[in-house]
Amino acid sequence: MHRSADGQLAVIGVFVADGAENPALAEVIAHTPPQKTAAHTFAEAVINPRDILPSLTEFWIYDGSLTTPPCTEGVRWMVERVTAPMSQQHIDILSKAMGDNARPIQPINDRHVVTPK
Repeated sequence: MHRSADGQLAVIGVFVADGAENPALAEVIAHTPPQKTAAHTFAEAVINPRDILPSLTEFWIYDGSLTTPPCTEGVRWMVERVTAPMSQQHIDILSKAMGDNARPIQPINDRHVVTPK
């Protein structure tokens, strides 16, 4: 998630599937608490999203809201269309730390989903 200087929000999402270990996530995993906790910031952790995303051109783009309370509206979502591999061990660690989804899938309503050509 990114918040611009003027307060606008953008989120990049990526679906993951059991597969090869993703070395770019090693630093995230090293700083992940063993169970769900309040948000933490780790200034020493440097992560380049380019190293995690399988593609930089294949996104679904739409305006939506945050998935956690207060579910703020007006968020620009960019969801990677290509699934990223992640080891089952890393999936399990992140699942334990993040818990279940905060809310169910929402209907598309009048949102426009843009895909690259």
